[in-house]
Amino acid sequence: MSENNPSRTEPEGKCRPRLRKGVRLKPEDATGTKQTLLFPEGFADLDEPSAAILNLCDGNRTVDQIVQELLREFDASQDEIASDVNQCLRSLRDMALIEW
Repeated sequence: MSENNPSRTEPEGKCRPRLRKGVRLKPEDATGTKQTLLFPEGFADLDEPSAAILNLCDGNRTVDQIVQELLREFDASQDEIASDVNQCLRSLRDMALIEW
């Protein structure tokens, strides 16, 4: 695979991640606090941080903007949140569930 393929690069601050076609988030309960990621091959129950990250992956926000929004929601340093966001995005990209 080519290094120039944007779907295989690392999530940089200016990337705009989004769910791939056929992938969607579904609230588990009436409060919407527990969510499930649905995709053609199955599903994955999401923890709170992963759900918060994916809810911001709309193709409009950059990775940097996602980190800034999560800083307001979670009690953690910018470095911790940026690391968690990048790790989550890499994992989901490797599973072909998101793209940027």
